[in-house]
Amino acid sequence: MALHYAFLGETDLSELTDEQHRFKEGLIWATMAIDIGYLCEDSAEEFARRCNLQELFQGKVTVEMLKPYFGLRTNVITENANKWAKKHFGHEKWDIDADTKWARKIDKIAYSPENEQRKRELEKKQANAKAAKKQAEAFSKL
Repeated sequence: MALHYAFLGETDLSELTDEQHRFKEGLIWATMAIDIGYLCEDSAEEFARRCNLQELFQGKVTVEMLKPYFGLRTNVITENANKWAKKHFGHEKWDIDADTKWARKIDKIAYSPENEQRKRELEKKQANAKAAKKQAEAFSKL
């Protein structure tokens, strides 16, 4: 399955430095390794914990580092902590509350009507910007 993502957060991604852009790209791919499809305040602590357990990034990932990227959504299904730990480490139990409701809550937030509306608005804005750029290129050739 292809990995798709949308950024529904407040950060202006066009202003990211090269290093921040590489980190964002890493986070997108990390969602597959850690089985968390939406980065938000509710998922940030577990997101960081799983990234650090799998040593996905050079150095420790903190919630503070993740905050600018809140709103990053991919088509990855969020797994609860017990299921994730068993899948990756063979553990039956995990040292945190691994309520399945947590994973469903994260997916519910990710695909809420508000986020879907924001995604449509962002896609429309991007399409308009692309059309304006194309039109400007066409006029410059005249």
